[in-house]
Amino acid sequence: QGSPSVEALRSVQAVEDLRPFRLGQYLGSGWAQRALTDMDVEWLPTLQQTLRMLAGGRVDAVVGVSQVIRGTIARLDLADQIVEIPNAVDSHPFRLCVGKTSPWVGVVERFDRTIAEMRADGSLDAIYAEFDAGPAP
Repeated sequence: QGSPSVEALRSVQAVEDLRPFRLGQYLGSGWAQRALTDMDVEWLPTLQQTLRMLAGGRVDAVVGVSQVIRGTIARLDLADQIVEIPNAVDSHPFRLCVGKTSPWVGVVERFDRTIAEMRADGSLDAIYAEFDAGPAP
């Protein structure tokens, strides 16, 4: 939280704006491998290790899905060592995909209907709030 980079990071509005910073990322993040090409990135095996490096001041920032990051920070008890800067530098739609021969293929319509109902009645936001993940997207 005391990093001199925090104020500079507050002005980041796009992925390219991250170029001057030393970033931490975990292996297997396809988005990061594509988006952070040729940037100063410390690649680590897990998100947990990446966030510990951030908390230890060995990287300036970690970019990720806020709900995942927040939950991991809470589980690692690092909330007093990491500040979230809620800049959206990119967006990517996620899709639930089920194989056509999967025994779960019949659940997709019910899943979509249930999520829509949960958005409408506020229960999805309540779940996000329980995990301190902000409002449901």
